Amino acid sequence: MPGEEERDRLIDLLLREELGGEGPPDLAEKVLARAFGRRRRLVPWLAAAAASALFAVLAWALLGHAYPEPRASGRFVVSGGGEVQRGSVILTEGGGAALALGGYCRLELEPQSALRIEGAKRAEQVCLERGGVACDVDSKVGTFVVRADLGTVSVRGTRFVVRIVEVKGGEEMVAKKLFVKVAAGLVLVSGAWGERALAAGQERMFEAEQPQQHQLSGTVAMACPQGKFIKIRTEDGAEKLFPVAEAAQEAVRQLKSGGKVTATYIQCPKTGKDTVTKVERAEGPKPEEHQVAGTVVMACPQGKLIKIHAGDGSETLYPVAASAQEAVKQLKKGDKVTLTYIRCCPKAGKDTVIKAEKAS
Repeated sequence: MPGEEERDRLIDLLLREELGGEGPPDLAEKVLARAFGRRRRLVPWLAAAAASALFAVLAWALLGHAYPEPRASGRFVVSGGGEVQRGSVILTEGGGAALALGGYCRLELEPQSALRIEGAKRAEQVCLERGGVACDVDSKVGTFVVRADLGTVSVRGTRFVVRIVEVKGGEEMVAKKLFVKVAAGLVLVSGAWGERALAAGQERMFEAEQPQQHQLSGTVAMACPQGKFIKIRTEDGAEKLFPVAEAAQEAVRQLKSGGKVTATYIQCPKTGKDTVTKVERAEGPKPEEHQVAGTVVMACPQGKLIKIHAGDGSETLYPVAASAQEAVKQLKKGDKVTLTYIRCCPKAGKDTVIKAEKAS
């Protein structure tokens, strides 16, 4: 019957399309011949076979082509151990390494680099924490982003290099810059500077704005023995606790409570807290110097004390600062000397000799 013949023809077309290739030239004739006289029993069987074939094709497409897991090779270690997977940090201390992501991102890590694997299927992303990485990406498959503290590089199908450059500046501070060089294609670099597109053959160094420096003078209320924290009390009685950058921790370890200091601090980009980058002991006013000439009545053999008979007939015993003790050791009773002293040395509480010169 015409309706049944049309249905048989559609089943034949379904088999050809779903199985992914042409059937034999006489396939239609064979189907009609076998269906003649037994259509009611065989046509449902053919429909079931077609459905099974379609399910098999879909299962092969979904399971036979599973999305690739991250793979690494070369000289590297995984921070904290374990397998290479999303969330892993790849370290290349002594040599370079290769990393494949999603089957469409091929990365070459430079020595002394640190890179964290992030992202998702067909939206691969890595975070460059240190060093540099060269990338070769096929954007027709999915997206790819290199993220860093200073900014992000979004791929538009290209080969490019991203590198973190550390530049040492004044006051032992280290500034980080982001270097991007494009070999082919196009990238979009985003950060504090806005967005910049770079095409093949272009390269550029990006840097964040330098944090503003501030100073605070006061008295040390507390200095952590490890140098990692310092609390400063200002003249108005207010106290402020600061974390201390590594470059300033040695100086903080030398401080004691009550000492006068001037701290230089910035707002740390990583923590958002005011952080001391430099600390100096505050110098008080220079004490006034005085001189007296006379004759040595007594000079301590250790050089720590000297008594002289001045021209007005008075005799005075002076403690001697360490800087002048060697000269005092060379003196003897009866020598003519000129002493330089400061009034009420804070440490000794008395007028203290800082220089002794024998008269010629």
